[in-house]
Amino acid sequence: MHKRNIALVVGSSLIVITLIFNPAFAQVPPALPLPPQRPQPPSLPPTPAPPPLAPMPLPPAGPESREFPALKVLVKYIALRGNTIFTSEQLREVTDPYVHRELRTEDIEALRQTLTLYYINRG
Repeated sequence: MHKRNIALVVGSSLIVITLIFNPAFAQVPPALPLPPQRPQPPSLPPTPAPPPLAPMPLPPAGPESREFPALKVLVKYIALRGNTIFTSEQLREVTDPYVHRELRTEDIEALRQTLTLYYINRG
């Protein structure tokens, strides 16, 4: 019985050694074929650069033209709508100097700039 156990151990050891060191038993997938190469498109000649743009003509020199240089309007009140940051009372300190007088286009532009600066300086 003792010889039988030795034979069993030796035989089992040989099988284990054979399985470990024999690459034939390794599970390696078969080599897959490579996909076919796509043909390269023919190279196109470089496109020529577009011609340079003509420079923009400068506006004619002279006094600034205005559509209505002599236009004046009598302003009785100024209503500002959509103001959410400042109250109407706060904005009246800007608009009051322009109320109850005739305004030219330059005065209306000055009011617009003053309101813009009011928002920038306090906003």
